[in-house]
Amino acid sequence: MYDAIVVGRGPAGLQAAIYIARAGLSVLVIGENDSALLKAAHVDNYFGFENTISGRELLEQGERQAKRFGAKILTAHVLNISYADNGFDVKTNAETYNAKTILIATGKPLPPAIIPGVKKFEGKGVSYCTTCDGFFFRGKMVGILGSKDYAISEAEEMEKFTQNITIYTNGKELEAEKNKYRVVTKKIKALQGENVLEKVVFDDDSEEEVQGLFIALDRPAGAEFARKLGIEIENDRIITDEDFQTNIPGIFAAGDCVSDFKQISVAVGQAALAARAMIKHAKNS
Repeated sequence: MYDAIVVGRGPAGLQAAIYIARAGLSVLVIGENDSALLKAAHVDNYFGFENTISGRELLEQGERQAKRFGAKILTAHVLNISYADNGFDVKTNAETYNAKTILIATGKPLPPAIIPGVKKFEGKGVSYCTTCDGFFFRGKMVGILGSKDYAISEAEEMEKFTQNITIYTNGKELEAEKNKYRVVTKKIKALQGENVLEKVVFDDDSEEEVQGLFIALDRPAGAEFARKLGIEIENDRIITDEDFQTNIPGIFAAGDCVSDFKQISVAVGQAALAARAMIKHAKNS
């Protein structure tokens, strides 16, 4: 069991890991090497760097610094965060890890699925959370929109409610490590229905009946984790207190999943405050 698990390998996640590790606590950082900061060729508004540094260099230095203090960094897809008897479980595509406290630092939300009809049918057949809404589709024809391990994880969750599950990759090849579900790789042209979702229409004009479509693109963003855990969100931003703790004791959030002002300095400042509170929480657990 770790004292803390940080979900996300961007500046917020690494800053928190540095503080927690320096306090002598065990901390695991889990995420893919896909921070938005990697795309920044030049960073020149961050304190302490007289010369421009690339986002990649800054992140690499941050990872080395976190490791120097004892933080562990794992490259993996985080699929789900759930409650456990002694804290929280973090499920990845490889293994499940346990911790006393969690920091969600996943960055900005993923763009919505670009399929005509998605917005129209939100709450009328289209959902982003099988844990939240799966119950309403008991025994119905359900689709999971995605092409990676997260889609399979959502399908597994959906099995509690129906066996009629299809993975729609929307033109992509399925990249999941394990799969037992029916897969349709055709590109989706539209979602259709009168008052609620009734079918998906493909580019070749073929159709399939579906009453529920759950969006599970690539990896879950902070808002998806929050919905499943019952964490308060607003406009896909996680709501926190002044210590960046959510309404769920022991779960914190920092960085672009919390703030509209998407700056490195903002993310690391939030993470420092969150880490301070996480250290206290872990020691008292």
